[in-house]
Amino acid sequence: MRLLTFVIYFLPFTLISQLSASLSMDVTMCFGDSGEVITFTGTNGQVPYTFNYTINGGTTQSISTSVGNNVSLNIPTTSAGSFNYHLTQVSDNSGAIQNISDNAFATVYPLPIVHAGPDQTVCPGTSVTLTGSGAATYSWNNGVTNGIAFVPPATTVYTVTGTSSGGCTNTDQVTVYVECAGITEFDDYTIKVFPNPISEYVKIECENVIDVISISNFSGQLITEVTPKDTEVILNLNNLNSGIYLITIHSEVGKVTKRFIKE
Repeated sequence: MRLLTFVIYFLPFTLISQLSASLSMDVTMCFGDSGEVITFTGTNGQVPYTFNYTINGGTTQSISTSVGNNVSLNIPTTSAGSFNYHLTQVSDNSGAIQNISDNAFATVYPLPIVHAGPDQTVCPGTSVTLTGSGAATYSWNNGVTNGIAFVPPATTVYTVTGTSSGGCTNTDQVTVYVECAGITEFDDYTIKVFPNPISEYVKIECENVIDVISISNFSGQLITEVTPKDTEVILNLNNLNSGIYLITIHSEVGKVTKRFIKE
């Protein structure tokens, strides 16, 4: 009988970890919003999980689960911009460690800088047009449509809400004063505007210091405004087209609006 001898060799092997992790979907939000999060999820390991990550390539940070296999991180919105949350590593309760490469982008859009336009003064029954700027779309209160003329029933504060292309909103206000030339808030005899009609220069004299002089067309759209801080002012109106205009003079005791003709 032949005796057979078997030699058995045991080769070393490495156990490949199935531990893995991922980030949630990209998110978009507006400056100052709250409620959006980036969620880290661990799989094929033992809870709790710890995740290492960076934001825009900055210092490595870590966050761990407390219950279950995922944990969420609130997105700050105090700065506008695009922020890349890059997951670099995950470890679990067994001590297993796995390098990961996953990304989630958080985009924080800035708020639009909305302008409702300058305050206007019109006579009763005169139409005005309110047009917002600084955003993509606009909506007004009090039934006003952006860029469409209407007749204000009385002195009213109108609010416009502008929405940017990113879906963020902001507001601004404008006051439309419904009052006509000759209706004054202080003694009309204390102020003089001459000559009238005007060909080039107009002189304004007041017993009190004039704080603000504003000139608008007859639809109430502001053309120019000065702050002379004097009792006598001469303005060059040579650049005005021929027509009827309103000049409003503000002083410490009130204001008066007068009508003048530019030849």
